[in-house]
Amino acid sequence: MSLRHKITIVFLISFFVIVSINYFVFRHFLKREFLYREQANLISQVHRVNKAFEQEFKRLFYFNSFIISSGLINRIFITASQDRKNWSKKLLQSASLDGVAIVNSSGEVRFSSCIKDKEREFFFILNKKIHQLIKLLELEQKNTIVGLIPNFKMYSVVAVSNFKYKKQTYVFLSAYFFDKVRLKSIIEGLGSKLELRFIHKYTPELGLIVENLNKKKFFIDITISDAKIFWLKEDVFGNKSILFSICQNRSVFQQTQELFYFSFLFILVSLLFVFFIINFFLKKIVEKPISLINACLQDIVDWNSLKNIDLCPKEDELKCIVDKINSIVTKLKKGYSTLVDSFSLYSAIVEQSGDIIFLCDLKSKKILKYNRSFSNYFGYKDEEIHKILFYDLVDLSKKDVDAFFHSVSKKGSFLGEFPCKARDGKIFYVDLSAYFIELEDKQVISILAKDITEKKAVQKKMQYLAFHDVLTGLPNRLYFLKVAGKALEEVKNSNKFLGLIYIDVNDFKLINDIFGHGVGDAILVGVSKRLEEILREGDFIARLGGDEFVVLIKDLKKKEYLEQIAKKIIEGFKKPFLVDNEEIILSLSLGLSVFPEHGKTLNALLKSADEAMYMAKNDKTKEYVVFVKE
Repeated sequence: MSLRHKITIVFLISFFVIVSINYFVFRHFLKREFLYREQANLISQVHRVNKAFEQEFKRLFYFNSFIISSGLINRIFITASQDRKNWSKKLLQSASLDGVAIVNSSGEVRFSSCIKDKEREFFFILNKKIHQLIKLLELEQKNTIVGLIPNFKMYSVVAVSNFKYKKQTYVFLSAYFFDKVRLKSIIEGLGSKLELRFIHKYTPELGLIVENLNKKKFFIDITISDAKIFWLKEDVFGNKSILFSICQNRSVFQQTQELFYFSFLFILVSLLFVFFIINFFLKKIVEKPISLINACLQDIVDWNSLKNIDLCPKEDELKCIVDKINSIVTKLKKGYSTLVDSFSLYSAIVEQSGDIIFLCDLKSKKILKYNRSFSNYFGYKDEEIHKILFYDLVDLSKKDVDAFFHSVSKKGSFLGEFPCKARDGKIFYVDLSAYFIELEDKQVISILAKDITEKKAVQKKMQYLAFHDVLTGLPNRLYFLKVAGKALEEVKNSNKFLGLIYIDVNDFKLINDIFGHGVGDAILVGVSKRLEEILREGDFIARLGGDEFVVLIKDLKKKEYLEQIAKKIIEGFKKPFLVDNEEIILSLSLGLSVFPEHGKTLNALLKSADEAMYMAKNDKTKEYVVFVKE
């Protein structure tokens, strides 16, 4: 098959593939866009209908409220019969209502008035529904209730309100009826049809609609000719018995679809014509030069023959192509030489680096390449390194290592601390940088690790000194506030108590003055050890400063247990301290506070315990005092 025929076939296949894809994609998106717009339009009409009914509800609610609160309702009782009818008809006309009535609490109609063509519907409400409406007012315990009532072939918006006249309770009722004309006016101008149906028995079609509406707010049914949306509304009694539907004609969509088909056919014919023209000129421009180049390239054996050959001495455009090929070959040779030199230089830098550098296979986890620092840190010999896996180099589980490799392969890189393990089992820590590299035949992870073991040891020591007392080794005030705050949050959601014991060593200044500060420091260390011996393992002891200590008692089931612990501390300190062959007996003053009785915050608890401690210190007869609110 000649090149000309191949070009023609490729063009034709490409043309039909592109046209087909565009046709189906455009058709799909056009159809989806129309469906979306139709659904949005239907839902907007639903909101308009709902808003119209809500406005009617509000109108009747405010009408009833005005008639009762303004005292106009009394006029019905005191006005003569004929005047009352004339006045009520004017009231109905001015308020655009269809009927009003007053009934007593037993349901007897004391007065009613309605427009002439709505008498049947209005008396249906007065005769059949008034007792239910009165009962609903009593159950809801509201002054006014507004809602829909199904009524023959139309629906009425009804408002009923309680009021008193001469110490007797009456009900005032106003109604507005929706017939087909009024329903049509709600969505006039949208080209849609609004229908209401009272659900008194289910047909197969109605049952399917209601079943769908129980799962979602709206049910939309779109066919070729029209689009319908259904939704349920409650009547005044709270029953979902009123089915609303809006029907919209789809003639606009059908016309647009036909226009799309004609437009696409025109574009198809135009593109086909353009493709044939392009094909004709491409064959003329491309086929002849390529044939000449193909004839000359058959003599090319190696780079030298490519460099010296003259592919197109007479054709300027082909000579230009050959010159570019020769230029590329020359640059490749120079680039290869530079690449070899750069590779040697980088290899020397990597080998002499003090950081650990190595390559690891993503799939097998084997070590592919490594530098001298790798061997020095991990202690493996060259013949051993090719047998070990990445799992052997870190102090992590196999699951954690696999998760690390997966993360690097997905994200492309990783920066963080890693615990490493040498051949002799020694653990050291590194700052590790890992990068994912995709090669032609495999996937590798490039790893650079810097030893930070000494740095971590210094950080750990600094962290310990920040939260512990240097002399006694006990937690300091900062650490205590952190732990106590957390314990306080935990105990708030339980039935247990939290206790604080504030401890002060009596006459400690006198000990310093008599025996010196060295003995005083030894006494403080002895106090801390004695407290650790006396108290339970879970109790938290801290030195706040000077000769003041605090004990945090967690999981305290009874408040009385705190006093038992205080007595235990006092009893434990009756044994003398032996310092430089001198026996020193200490006395303590203890202040006790309990959460939540003595404070609901940590500061309040500490303050309460501190005040109780000073009470014990000032009262020589007591060694501990439980805080008492004034």
